[in-house]
Amino acid sequence: MIPASFAPMILKIILPQIREILAPLFKYKDEPNELDIQMEDVEKKCSDISIKLEAMESVLKDLDDDSHPIQPFDERITKLEEFAKQVRRKKAFKRKDGE
Repeated sequence: MIPASFAPMILKIILPQIREILAPLFKYKDEPNELDIQMEDVEKKCSDISIKLEAMESVLKDLDDDSHPIQPFDERITKLEEFAKQVRRKKAFKRKDGE
């Protein structure tokens, strides 16, 4: 057994060596390293993108509210076909070949 009077002297010798061993671990734990910095940058970019996305969604909603109602394609196609028939019936647009 070691006498109690030697304990403080042994601790004075051993504690500085233990601190030297543990100092890099505490430094790694407490200070941000390059991966922490990169992660912070990614989080900032994600938050910026989410803000822009929300703004774009609100703009699209406003545009949708202000736009004309959608007309079905069938009606538009039939109107164009009727117009094409009318144009074909005109003499000025007929070919002189007889076709």
